[in-house]
Amino acid sequence: MIQRGNCIFIQTSKAHLRNEIAGAFSDRRSEELVWMDDVRQPDDHGLNGSIGLLIYELPENAESVPDILSTLPEKIQGQSIPVLFLGNAFPSDIHHIPHEQKALIDFLSTPINRDHLLFKAEQMMARAAARNEAVSPNKEPQTSEVKKTEQYLRIQHDLEYTAWFQGGLVKSLAFIMNKIMGIDWIDGGGIYLLNHTGNQLELMHHVGLPAGFIKKVKVYDRRSKQFQLVLKEKPHYTLYSELKQSLLSPTGNENFKLTAVLPLVHEKQVIGSLNIVSFSVITISAIDQTAIESIAAKLGSVIAYIQSREELEESKKLLEVKVRERTQSLEQTNQELTREIEVHQKTREALNLSENLYRSIFNNAQDGILLYRVHDRKLIDLNKKIHESLGYTRKEFLKLNPDDFMIFRSPGAYERIYKQVIQKRQVIRNMQVRTKTGQIKYSLMNASTTRINETDYLLIIFHDKTELEVATQELSRTEKKMKELQNNLPIGIFTSKPTGEILYANKTIAQLLGFEDANELISMNARDFYADPSMRDKLLQILARDGMIDGFEHQVLRRGGEPFWAKISIQPVFDQDHNPLQFDGVLEDISSRKRSEHELEKANKKIQSINENLEKEIEKALRKHDEQQHKLIQKSKLESLGELAAGIAHEINQPLGIMSLSLENLQMKMMSGKSSGEYLQQKFASLEKNIDRIRQIIDHIRIFSRDQEMPTLDKVNINKVIRKALSFIETQYRNHFIEIRLDLKEDIGFTVGSNIKLEQAILNLLSNAKYAVEEKAALTDDSNYQRIIELKTYRQNESVCFIIRDNGVGISPANRSRIFDPFFTTKPEGYGTGLGLSIVYGIIKEMHGEISVESEVDQFTEMQIKFARFPENT
Repeated sequence: MIQRGNCIFIQTSKAHLRNEIAGAFSDRRSEELVWMDDVRQPDDHGLNGSIGLLIYELPENAESVPDILSTLPEKIQGQSIPVLFLGNAFPSDIHHIPHEQKALIDFLSTPINRDHLLFKAEQMMARAAARNEAVSPNKEPQTSEVKKTEQYLRIQHDLEYTAWFQGGLVKSLAFIMNKIMGIDWIDGGGIYLLNHTGNQLELMHHVGLPAGFIKKVKVYDRRSKQFQLVLKEKPHYTLYSELKQSLLSPTGNENFKLTAVLPLVHEKQVIGSLNIVSFSVITISAIDQTAIESIAAKLGSVIAYIQSREELEESKKLLEVKVRERTQSLEQTNQELTREIEVHQKTREALNLSENLYRSIFNNAQDGILLYRVHDRKLIDLNKKIHESLGYTRKEFLKLNPDDFMIFRSPGAYERIYKQVIQKRQVIRNMQVRTKTGQIKYSLMNASTTRINETDYLLIIFHDKTELEVATQELSRTEKKMKELQNNLPIGIFTSKPTGEILYANKTIAQLLGFEDANELISMNARDFYADPSMRDKLLQILARDGMIDGFEHQVLRRGGEPFWAKISIQPVFDQDHNPLQFDGVLEDISSRKRSEHELEKANKKIQSINENLEKEIEKALRKHDEQQHKLIQKSKLESLGELAAGIAHEINQPLGIMSLSLENLQMKMMSGKSSGEYLQQKFASLEKNIDRIRQIIDHIRIFSRDQEMPTLDKVNINKVIRKALSFIETQYRNHFIEIRLDLKEDIGFTVGSNIKLEQAILNLLSNAKYAVEEKAALTDDSNYQRIIELKTYRQNESVCFIIRDNGVGISPANRSRIFDPFFTTKPEGYGTGLGLSIVYGIIKEMHGEISVESEVDQFTEMQIKFARFPENT
């Protein structure tokens, strides 16, 4: 389903479309449906960087795709979010959308069907997510994706190079559908072909479809929706519920979920369609969609070639009949001669077409192809791919024998494989081939025999799988290294069933438990090794409660019954229904540590009595130092609040003004007797909102100014602290003509410390920056000077960083090393105590951070602060 957080944006002026769209997405929160008329800025609802989905009403006067795109709101143009257009008539060039935009643009005719609209929305957002994922760097392919891709390649190769050798169109179509049904998510389908008049689509072959359903969809004429979809030459995916509505009458017993119509095109002409259905899925992945569309694209040429061959055979038979008639009836010589000429012409045209089709497929194939004559094993033809991939010219390759470039493991292997192909008519096996330079490549060889014009030929297809083979070998080496590493680790590693049977154990855990070979532990029950048999039930309860076990200490029995202390950690592995399949765990012998802990505990008791008096004295001294530091920070807080009083008053006065105007309007409406319940509710809501705004400001001032005697450790989000600090001073700085520029990076993690103290430090730094730019404005003669303070956050390795930079008077090199000293200040008497930066330094060091300064006189000052970073899921 569509994930929450990806908003649906709607742009339409028609009230009935609004109601239908809102009804389709009735299960979503109201804030996730955004009417574009309500959006003020591009980032009001997180448009920037979000996949999202825009459902946009198609303009009636748009004649082309560029016209459509130009009608999008300026706030949307340039954003990488998918757009679903609604309309009754689409422009003629929708099939020529640039490739990079296809995943982001689609069209849906009205009236709206709820299931189809939800299907289209999920499909569009899945395409956009796949498109973003496809451009992610350094992403390793999953083993399942490699296997699935290899399966699709094999199916496509069989259809490209073997389908036309099945003995006619009917058998070839049956062969094609049999191969397509090998795809796991496809449960049924059929192939339609245009009849000779081009007025009907006729079902030629089908698999997995109920008889009642077949009777309804045997033929589609030009008026049918199916016929119109095919003529658009665009793959169409939809829910079966929509297709069912377009049938003459519902059959009622199908369990289809997803249907797909894939046009079959040859030389830019539609010749039919491939229709497929699925009982299990409603959407397909980008890999599956690309693969089935690629297969459909190849099928158009393959079927056209088969049809042309049958036409050629029919023409040949007709020619034979005409020749016999010519010998039997000399009376009609002229008439027969004319007919023969016509037949010869058709035969020549069909032959030329067949030859062109064959050459086009043969020479442009992505796999190497060789064609040998069986009786003398002579190489008759080869395509461009085979000799180029092996580094030979065509002339050089024609002189080679198979064993010159094919690597056989034993003498006589070539003859054995050759005889096997002749007997079985097809052999598929992995082969190694050698290039002209001696490089070894890995290929999947598909060798089969075929009969053309009473002559037997051997067709060999080589699919290059060198990259896949290298990756497989590397994976095998990695697995071997992992097993060696596990056996050499100083801690025991095991895997067991939820019932306790041990499935895997490394060498270390076998030695810990007193066994020489880890295989002796396989199928034994873990319960047999607990000193306390009830301990495993306790561990299972902890797993059910916490989802894992981390460093649980208990006693374990060795072979023979000797107990020892061990630390165990367990991570469960679940199936798709969240039932535990197995437990992966590690076991570590901590007996030495336990003995050391016992000895250390006795030693600590002796030392503890010695340290008690010393600790009391140290605690007293530290308490006195903390009290002094706390008083300085609290004094700095109050000074900051004094400086910011005007800005805070303005922040409170603004909602008060709005409340005053609302009350006046409310009084006027009530006196005139025109106030409605809805209007009163709206005004009271506005008053409540502004009262809440004042309450938040006052709460923030109270929390900020609170005397926190005991330090606390909080999760500190630097961006949030900066925004809270700016809520104090933003209005005041704006009134002083100071521009504050923010560049706050999101998802940078957090640090640990005090939110209030860090806010105090930021206010002190902003105060120094404000003084610097105002001092420069008073001294400079440049009328164009603009007072600017920049705040920036970002992530650097395992740190989260904060920079505050101003373009003020700067700091001289002589003073730069003293700015963090207590009571040092360059301000005139009465403008500062010199404690601001000293307190900042103390707060940052208290949070285990670092602060550095860069400055150039009369140019800038930049304070750089760095804290330890914690990920958001910590």
